[in-house]
Amino acid sequence: MKALIVDDERLARARLRKLLDAHADVTVVAEADSVASARSAIAAHAPELIFLDITMPGGSGFDLLAHEPIAASVVFVTAYDEHAIRAFEVGAVDYLLKPIDPARLADSIRRASARSGPAPDRICVSSGASVRVVAIAEIILVNAFGDYTELVLRDGTTVTVKQPLTSWEERLGKAFVRVSRSALVSIADIETVERDEGSAYRLVLRGYASAVPVSRARGTAVKAALRKG
Repeated sequence: MKALIVDDERLARARLRKLLDAHADVTVVAEADSVASARSAIAAHAPELIFLDITMPGGSGFDLLAHEPIAASVVFVTAYDEHAIRAFEVGAVDYLLKPIDPARLADSIRRASARSGPAPDRICVSSGASVRVVAIAEIILVNAFGDYTELVLRDGTTVTVKQPLTSWEERLGKAFVRVSRSALVSIADIETVERDEGSAYRLVLRGYASAVPVSRARGTAVKAALRKG
């Protein structure tokens, strides 16, 4: 994996680069000391893995992610632990505290390598004051309520997070289909398609009591997803 190190401290970048030398599957292609220089490095090198500091002159690591979508896996590297929940909310692979523990770094690289495949098998979500690891295979439905989304899991439990439905559509990938403005459904868990009033449909999901309505605007996309599935 091509890696970019973003940290305003030269010695911190040098220490991390030295630790990464022990990993043959990672090549550091560039370093950056600010949000602006990181944007330039991303455009020039298209890294697959970014080690990102949070507090830097001219903007934080979160500012870099908010500016535009970034395809690379992101590992936050910082001296402060209070930003961990927010880091996982924005889709970070991991959150490392300085000084970096080599074993934790190796674990972060393994996670990033797994994410570079077709799709991750688990995701981290913040729920209240904690961060929870959820297996994607356990999610059958994602419902949107204003600024919040609710993950409905196979065992009947739910996890509510402050995250828009569009971000879940991107993170969960082709295993899920958007059935309305407010719902994503696991294609593998669709058991029955029922005709509703007019030309609308409802989906019966395996293990879920309520039928999920399909909007007229999404009917064609849902049928196409079912044919592929």
